[in-house]
Amino acid sequence: MNTNIRTYGLIASLLIFLLLAFINSDDGLMYFDQEIRNFALSKSNSKIESIMLLISKPGTLSGILTTSLVLSISAFLRFNWKSALIPLTIIPFVAINEVTKLLIRRPRPDDLQDFGFPSSHAFETMLVMGFIWFIFNKKNEPNKNSNRIILGIMLLWCIVIGISRIYLDRHWFTDVIGGYALGIPIIFFIGLLFSKAK
Repeated sequence: MNTNIRTYGLIASLLIFLLLAFINSDDGLMYFDQEIRNFALSKSNSKIESIMLLISKPGTLSGILTTSLVLSISAFLRFNWKSALIPLTIIPFVAINEVTKLLIRRPRPDDLQDFGFPSSHAFETMLVMGFIWFIFNKKNEPNKNSNRIILGIMLLWCIVIGISRIYLDRHWFTDVIGGYALGIPIIFFIGLLFSKAK
């Protein structure tokens, strides 16, 4: 049952990503993308914008490099040196995401010269949350409340990052969904790497 759910989740996320990539290529625009952008712009104020900029900081290049290093050290301390190498794969995955943006060529809402699909922040947050899950979840612990807490924090963080990117007018709603959808299959792959390395 668990394997079936994972398989269906993987297939669904790939289909969502491919559908959005096809629709959004070369400046495709869905009606609700513009409606969500208009709503976010209507709620704009400097205090919220400062908070959203702070929330988005970990998705910058320096934030991702720092996070990868911390996760590598954590994996080494918790498991072994092979596990410590896996979080460093986030760097080539980020490069793949950037190449995907160049292939799809969907402009950002606030910058027609820069491409935004799929959202790097949404994609990278999914990867980081996946790494955290594989490093810190406790499969053999009789009380699984800690796992639920970790999962809840991870899901909340992913959602907040997505909201911040839309609020700051850096991405369309479907850019963010595309980043999540591309991240899910990579998380499955990361899980396989961790299970072999451990």
